[in-house]
Amino acid sequence: MKHLRKLIPALLIIIAVALAFSACSMTGGGNNNNDEENPAVDELATEGIIYEISEDGAYATVTGYEGTENNIVISSVYQDTPVMAIGEGAFEDMRTLLSVSIPVGIVEIGDRAFSGCEWLTEIELPEGISSIGASAFDSCSALESVTLPATLERVGSGAFELCSKLDNVYISSTEAWFEIDFASDSSCPLYYADNLYLNGYEITELTVPGSVRTLSRYLIDFDSLEALTISLGVSEISKGALSKSTSLSELTVPFIGGGSDGTDYLGYIFGADSYKDSSSHVPAALKTVKVTGNKNVGDGAFYELGSLTAIELRPNVAEIGKEAFFGCTGLTSFTLSSSTLKIGLGAFGGCTNLTELSLPFIGGAEAENCYLGYIFGAEAPADSAAKIPASLKTVRTTTRASISDDAFVGASSITTIEISRDCVKMGLGAFADCTSLEMLSIPFAGSSSTENRYFAYLFGAEAYTESNKVPASLKTVNLTSDKAVAIGEYAFYGCSNIAFVGIPMGIKTIEKNAFEGCSGLTAVLIPYTVETIAENAFLGYTARRIYAMHSSKPSGWSSSWKPGTVRVSWEASYRGETDDGFIYSQTLDKIEIAGYTGELSNVTIPASINGYTVIGIGDEAFASNVTLKSISFPVTIKKIGYKAFTGCYNLDSITLPENLEIIGEGAFYSCGFTEITIPKSVTTIEASAISYCSNLSKIIFEDGSKLQNVGSWAFRMNQNLAEVYISDLVFWCSLSFVDEYSNPLIYAKKFYVGGELLTTIAIPEGVTAVKPYCFTGGIPRAILLPSSVSTLEANAFRGCTSLAGIYLHEGIASIGDSAFFGCSRLTVFSAAEAALEGWSENWNYSNRPVVFGCVDGGITYDGLAWIKTAEGTATIYGYTGSATALSIPESISSTPVTGISSYAFRGITSIERLIIPASVTRISNNAFYECSSLISVTFENPENWRYSSNAASASGTELSGEELALPDTAAQYLIDTYAKYHWFKLD
Repeated sequence: MKHLRKLIPALLIIIAVALAFSACSMTGGGNNNNDEENPAVDELATEGIIYEISEDGAYATVTGYEGTENNIVISSVYQDTPVMAIGEGAFEDMRTLLSVSIPVGIVEIGDRAFSGCEWLTEIELPEGISSIGASAFDSCSALESVTLPATLERVGSGAFELCSKLDNVYISSTEAWFEIDFASDSSCPLYYADNLYLNGYEITELTVPGSVRTLSRYLIDFDSLEALTISLGVSEISKGALSKSTSLSELTVPFIGGGSDGTDYLGYIFGADSYKDSSSHVPAALKTVKVTGNKNVGDGAFYELGSLTAIELRPNVAEIGKEAFFGCTGLTSFTLSSSTLKIGLGAFGGCTNLTELSLPFIGGAEAENCYLGYIFGAEAPADSAAKIPASLKTVRTTTRASISDDAFVGASSITTIEISRDCVKMGLGAFADCTSLEMLSIPFAGSSSTENRYFAYLFGAEAYTESNKVPASLKTVNLTSDKAVAIGEYAFYGCSNIAFVGIPMGIKTIEKNAFEGCSGLTAVLIPYTVETIAENAFLGYTARRIYAMHSSKPSGWSSSWKPGTVRVSWEASYRGETDDGFIYSQTLDKIEIAGYTGELSNVTIPASINGYTVIGIGDEAFASNVTLKSISFPVTIKKIGYKAFTGCYNLDSITLPENLEIIGEGAFYSCGFTEITIPKSVTTIEASAISYCSNLSKIIFEDGSKLQNVGSWAFRMNQNLAEVYISDLVFWCSLSFVDEYSNPLIYAKKFYVGGELLTTIAIPEGVTAVKPYCFTGGIPRAILLPSSVSTLEANAFRGCTSLAGIYLHEGIASIGDSAFFGCSRLTVFSAAEAALEGWSENWNYSNRPVVFGCVDGGITYDGLAWIKTAEGTATIYGYTGSATALSIPESISSTPVTGISSYAFRGITSIERLIIPASVTRISNNAFYECSSLISVTFENPENWRYSSNAASASGTELSGEELALPDTAAQYLIDTYAKYHWFKLD
């Protein structure tokens, strides 16, 4: 009881409130069973429970049980004293106990309180409980489910030891879950349980908040978990923390392993003893791992994890350990950042399906082991051919690091090589073994822009005449340096198999005979910066046409610069890069931004480049740019392409251009901005376009929006979304949502229409159909359908968890599959006498209550949603106002109000005082449950009320009229004590 005594000062208010309520008299156990001397025990409480009052008289504790009942109800008050604890061993070894009802007011469950209760199958702990003692539920071998309150702070050692059948754990707050202090592994119910539920919904995606520092075992370990994000604030993860998470497919972690030396391999958090043991512990379901921290990647970090198909590292990781990705056969592509300074021996060994690799340099470091085979396990260049996987087709570098002699020795299967345009030097025979090479992107032709300026040098030729060294497979060469000003004499002499050479913007001179003998060239594009072309530059060019960006031949071009039979197409298109880092693609007079190599965090997209209009942002143009903080667009932009800004999680400010028409698939996936306005010009938002934006709190759709199509998962996992603004509901009802995650209302807390905050959705007259997924999430408490609506399409109101009721007028001829799926509080009121022929067989898939034969309905000026039944009486089924004091009317539209439907007011926290008229004779279950601010309820006629768990009951248990006449007592009964029962008045 020491813990409880420490809580007493903080609970004085609770005690004072509890003392204000007294229950009906019955025997409550203890040392005195005289009803007159022992008057204050709840009417439903089980006889024989022993209570003990504390020495200071402030609270009572359950200490034992002397009865024979198998289903026990504990009293909330004993001898006018609040019952606040279940003491040590109170029900220990009561093997036949089937159920126990624990009242609100209990704050502590003592050591071994229910230990050995072998028949107990479920336990629901109410809000208010802060502590569970050691071995509290030890050996409850039949226990299958447990519900834990958000107030729980500590669970003692072995609290759920030997609860081997425990399968389901229910919580009401993930934030509170991570604050619980579990004393041991078996203190956490997930030690056995496989499933974790939040507010009744199975958790498949979970984010560990940044406030958590140490992630202990079992806290996040359950079988249904599919996607997990561990925030950067976590500094330690226990070994085996995810050992049961066999369904996990997506994992985001701040580091690899446990967070300390010797644990830096992924398998550690799945229970592996060493990195070479990881493959037997990491689940096969895991496909994607994202690492958000800066720690180095240790030896064997992902050793033999062949199921992984994607690994994403933060760009500023400095070192990659040996065998870091060894045996990751599921990887087909991988990118290492330019910040990486060292790559260990065999880092990519055994990656036999790797097809594409982006590296800061070739080899183990910029100046060490500078051959490609090293990172595949070759301890000497001669071993490279046996180590480089045949699957590898594309290799690119991203820094100014030089390419050494024979850098690609043994790389006979590679078809594409892209060397950074910032590279300053390339060695003799750097690509000599690349016998399958088809495309080569290099800064210049030769060892540098001033030395050995002939192409064949890179393949081992010691003179330009040895062009036979160039592989016959090579068809495309792109020169990319913006620092080189000339293509040298005889640069591509005799390269007859090359079909295309890309000449970079910035080249001013093409020297004599530069392309002599290039008979295989099918096209040449000459950028507008070329001022001089010397004689015979294209001697032997046999194609019909050369393309030039110029409007006509400059005066500095030799008269013999090309064969006389070759025609020139002027004003051709081009792809290049600006001095400030914008990669662009130019077609005629229009330009699209294709990438960005600059280092600015606040980027302004130019309205034009080289005098041409920029009209779009291309696919993946800024993808994974974590430096980017803000982006400004010119008004000329009409399209933002596929994954254009995906992974820009530091992008915290964005203003979309006013003429934008298309937001492409994944365009802003996982970005960091808090607010976004969708311009009225936008017609299409594609799949996952604005999803996984964890900071996003506000979305505005501009007035007059032309939006028509919203793709799958367009707004998925924007869990902090607070507000959505639209101009009108006609626009909203016209949208085509593909699924519930394409609708931002799935997460939004507030919905503004025309500047007005709505909880009632009154669909305008003229709308004929409610389209799929049109309304979802917890916002609408009531929805009014106009007479023009005849069709509710499949999933129209899917997941409207706050919707307490809806009236289907007689014109509703068609209802699609699962139209009300997941509307957990809904009662359907229908004018039809039964489901109509046009209603889908699964129109009421969730089996919500239906009242047929209703004749009218609406919402009053003060926000009461009502329905008129065939009996000529009205029932209140929802409330959409925000008053602190509310009076239920005796009649609406001359119809007497006789009932309040299930969930009608549940969870509404604005109401403090309520008047219920004498006309009301029925209050259904959960009508006022969780109305936490309600402190006063006045029944105009408090007599003859009864309650029952059965809605159709004609008897039930009597409620004291004297107690219901007390406004505070009546309020407590409605919001908590008897909230989950059906109330009715006898005639």
